[in-house]
Amino acid sequence: MRYHSARSVSSLLATLIIVVATVGSPRAAAQAVPRTSPAGRVLRHNPLFGVGPQTLWEGGFGFGLETELSRHDGPAAGGEEEELGLHAHIGYGLTEDVTLRFALPVVKNRTQRAIVPGVGQVSRDATGVGDALVRVKWRFVHRFDGPTQYHAALIGAVKLPLASRGSEPPLGSGSTDFVGGATISRDGLRYYLWASALARVNGEAFNRKRGGQYRYDAAVGVRPYIPDWRTLDLLFLLEFNGVTAERDVVDGTERAGTGGTVLALSPGLWLTYRNWAVKGGVKLPVLHDLGAAEPELDYTAVLEIETHMEF
Repeated sequence: MRYHSARSVSSLLATLIIVVATVGSPRAAAQAVPRTSPAGRVLRHNPLFGVGPQTLWEGGFGFGLETELSRHDGPAAGGEEEELGLHAHIGYGLTEDVTLRFALPVVKNRTQRAIVPGVGQVSRDATGVGDALVRVKWRFVHRFDGPTQYHAALIGAVKLPLASRGSEPPLGSGSTDFVGGATISRDGLRYYLWASALARVNGEAFNRKRGGQYRYDAAVGVRPYIPDWRTLDLLFLLEFNGVTAERDVVDGTERAGTGGTVLALSPGLWLTYRNWAVKGGVKLPVLHDLGAAEPELDYTAVLEIETHMEF
């Protein structure tokens, strides 16, 4: 299988951000909402599977509980992998443009492998606390053009290996990993556009280092009607999500059959009422270009409830 180089991925990321940032008219044919009103805060959204530039207000808190189910076909014949996670997260607005976020999941992993194809299978299950994620988002652009807003932000995150190392299958990677990137958006009252590019550098654990990852996401959101603070806000989304991974390194040597690219389309929706939101979607792969040792994604489904408030 053809392997994608980091240079070609970087070119793709740059092109993607430029295209999404320049698509669409700079003015939305919709009613203006005051930028400091409660409705102005609620009408700000981020993608479900990608990362958006929206931040909390200074002193604001965000609380969320998300259920995520992912299923893969394992590299071995008859193999399956399934992960169910319940993710709790809390965010805090250090300033209007800087938000700190902490997320901790409870994970249930199940693997099923064929001993001999068509004859017998071995199943393993493990449940426990997964790896934690600490993320900082700095929005360095926030510009108004009538009812339309433009945002750009930088992202930095670290994944902490809190999961048990003795579980089988594992509930985390066992490594400390770092993520950095950028995200932009154009927010109209009727239409949204987003794009983001992230790079992940994985640490080493158990003499193995997972290959670095490059994520590139773009999304469009459409409202069928313009809400106000007292009515339900419905937003439909369609996302394009891509990830390209380098090969793993085991005992200092690149492992053949690892790494590759997955591209997916992800329909979803937000339903917001005042400072509460319910959102959900499903990621469906449209292209696998993976090494022989990598499992292929069947789907990832998410459902989340979230609220923002201040004390």
